[in-house]
Amino acid sequence: MYRPQFNSRSVAAAALGATLLGGCADDAPNCRHRVCDINDPSCAEFVAEVIACQRDVPLVLPDVRFSTAAEIIAERDPPTQEELDFARDYWAGEALVGLMPPNYDPANEASDSISGVLAQYRPSTEEIVIVSDSNIDDPDVAYRVLVHEMIHAQQDSEYDLSGLFDEYATTFSRSLGLRAAVEGEASLFTTFAQLELEDLSEDEVDWEGYFRSWKSDMWQRARETEVPSLDVGGLFPYAFGADQVYRAWTAGGLAEVRDYVQHPPDSVRQVMAGYARRPPEVFNLDTELNPRAVPVLPGHTYLSGGAQDSWLLNTMLQRVAGSQSEWWSEVEKIEADHLSVWRDDESGDRVVVWRLLGDTESVRNVLTGPGSQWVEAAEDATTHHIRLVEGDWVLVATETPNAVAVADSITEWQSRDQALERSGLVRAPDPRGLVLLQRAP
Repeated sequence: MYRPQFNSRSVAAAALGATLLGGCADDAPNCRHRVCDINDPSCAEFVAEVIACQRDVPLVLPDVRFSTAAEIIAERDPPTQEELDFARDYWAGEALVGLMPPNYDPANEASDSISGVLAQYRPSTEEIVIVSDSNIDDPDVAYRVLVHEMIHAQQDSEYDLSGLFDEYATTFSRSLGLRAAVEGEASLFTTFAQLELEDLSEDEVDWEGYFRSWKSDMWQRARETEVPSLDVGGLFPYAFGADQVYRAWTAGGLAEVRDYVQHPPDSVRQVMAGYARRPPEVFNLDTELNPRAVPVLPGHTYLSGGAQDSWLLNTMLQRVAGSQSEWWSEVEKIEADHLSVWRDDESGDRVVVWRLLGDTESVRNVLTGPGSQWVEAAEDATTHHIRLVEGDWVLVATETPNAVAVADSITEWQSRDQALERSGLVRAPDPRGLVLLQRAP
């Protein structure tokens, strides 16, 4: 999937020469990028040939079609009223911790999810879909869009993207780690292409400054977006993934990049820990947390939930806990998390319980800092309460000031599967996570 992140000159001035790629023969007819009209079918064939030549692999030429955003949305089955009601309840719960706006209309979810997307590659149909009404007026930008998606097609041929997602994207947290690797490679090699187009070399690169600026922009957008839960997949993987893929590239070239994608990081936390701390040094401990991730709440129906990972936890700290930092390094100490959303059977009010596994004392200090809504004192009637339970911090958020009473009622824990079985609801356990997994990487 391609989203615009930067203008032409700023990218080119901070990129590595594509001529460093292996397998690019000087006398090959189509082994260097040059801008062509993406509306011309021969342009797609040309881009595919350049990528195949530079990566020294067989040609992969997917179908390329153009569709409006409305046409892409219309391809999906429209939600039923029951699904809309469920989504409205679920997003209202996430709104309590700043991850969605209050009173969010789930009928807007499809359009909000595709907002800003210029194109996508679909592994299921092996086709590239260009969003024709996304106002790609600059031919250079349009060309980079096609390059980015064509690299995804090449990845699919080399790695089997669907197989990678089946193997590694078993939770939302793990899907973000994989998407960082997949989108990072496509983003970095698109940047290589642009450098080639503008005849710039590695000597002109300030890599640290480039990635620092790009990531800072993504953090700022996370602070400003109204729908963090929907936008995380468009804000995190590209800049942060490209940074790590670049480090793989400098460590061992294309072979190291391929290894990184095929053995991806398992979480935002692992990406943020740095390339040198790949598995097995930093693991996501969600499998350890899962059997005790969800509370048993008498008088409440479990709606949904799942791991949010450190990106959305950081976003929550900015929106609810008074954090003024772009990134709180303390969130990297949280080894697993699970947010569950509930509905009070009597009042219909929504309740959120967010359990955090790991060394979270520093996060506790942030949660109770200036401007924070979170209250630790048990005697206070409040809508936002934190307490230490069995060594883990548990955050409880409620629509009415009874968060302490809800926390007091938690006496046992269960897995998400057990919670779904007890609720009697037959539906996807994490609507946000499933939407992102179904979107083309």
